[in-house]
Amino acid sequence: MKVFNHNHLYKSILLSLCVLSIFAACKTEAEFDGDILESINADTSSTISFKKDKDSPVAFEKTYFIGADYTMQDLPGNDDEKVDLLNPGFDLIGWKVEGLDGDMQKSFTFDENGCISSFHMGPRSITLYGGGYTASTDTPYKIIYKTQNITMDGYDYYDEQAMTGTTSTPDAPSYTDATNNLIDIPGFTAQTAAIVEQEIAADGSAVVEVLYDRNLYTLTFHANDGSGAGEAEDSQNFYYGVPTPLTPNAFTRSGCSFAGWATSRERAAAGTVDYSDRSNYTIGAGNADLYAVWTLPHISITIEYSDDYSVHPEKDITSDPDNIILYAYIPAGHDASEYTFNWFYTNEGYGNVRSHDSSWTIPKTSLTTGYYQITLIAIHTGDSIPSGGTVQITVGN
Repeated sequence: MKVFNHNHLYKSILLSLCVLSIFAACKTEAEFDGDILESINADTSSTISFKKDKDSPVAFEKTYFIGADYTMQDLPGNDDEKVDLLNPGFDLIGWKVEGLDGDMQKSFTFDENGCISSFHMGPRSITLYGGGYTASTDTPYKIIYKTQNITMDGYDYYDEQAMTGTTSTPDAPSYTDATNNLIDIPGFTAQTAAIVEQEIAADGSAVVEVLYDRNLYTLTFHANDGSGAGEAEDSQNFYYGVPTPLTPNAFTRSGCSFAGWATSRERAAAGTVDYSDRSNYTIGAGNADLYAVWTLPHISITIEYSDDYSVHPEKDITSDPDNIILYAYIPAGHDASEYTFNWFYTNEGYGNVRSHDSSWTIPKTSLTTGYYQITLIAIHTGDSIPSGGTVQITVGN
């Protein structure tokens, strides 16, 4: 014969009252008999405490008025900020309540297909325990981008990006994804092979760094009609954004002096110097070109003659800057047609006459560095007595 156990009956009744009074949300209001609960009210309010699990301390509490009706929105479980306090990086599956026998009883879930009605608060304070968690798919982590500094011995902060991913667990490790979230930084290239992806920490502390190295670009030097070739070239490599001295100019151009470098052929033609020889140059995010700027050498001219009554050489000071124009001074009362003119480089000998005109235009580009002596001999028609003089030209850098 079975013996009726009063203790078991007592425990069953209390557990049933506890679950029904607090979680009538699994019923409709019409199915819930609030009078049973209100008949044993002893206080005006009761508290529900929420824990991560049975052994964890209380994470937060909420007090409800006894006998009042509440909706799903009233439970802190619908407050993401508070639920995250229980187990950051994980999503709560539902709640459990401890039975009178110490076992955990599944009592409520926040599944959209679960309890959606209002609930009626009972007279007892109770503790709910997290009934399970899944790894959150929007756990934050950070990617920090760093660029190689100008001294090429370290990296400086450039930018960062806030990301989200699935929380990593021992059974299902999950990692950051910096490799597929690179950013474009002009003049730099990411060290993709050196990226170390991190496990996505539940507390959002995972940080992965991406290092960017400076690109190496080529600067091409154009001789710009120097060295006897229109497109003679030389080159030098530069790291992006790092000031570096230009290599010494190796080009020459007959009759001209090197003035420096221009950033375009047009600027070089105009005589514009953007960079002097061996000056610091900083390359941008790409290959670049410099063009040699040539200037005519410094020229000094000295003219010697006897007097103003005889034919002698003069220099045309109104001539263009590319030429030296020497002309014969004709005494008053005479005409150039009355004379025979002979211009020649004295230091080459008298036999090599360069001009028989009353003037002689000498291109400056034809004069290399050195000393020149030019002689004019003018003979009046019918007169064998010559007149004239010498011109001394010194060409130097």
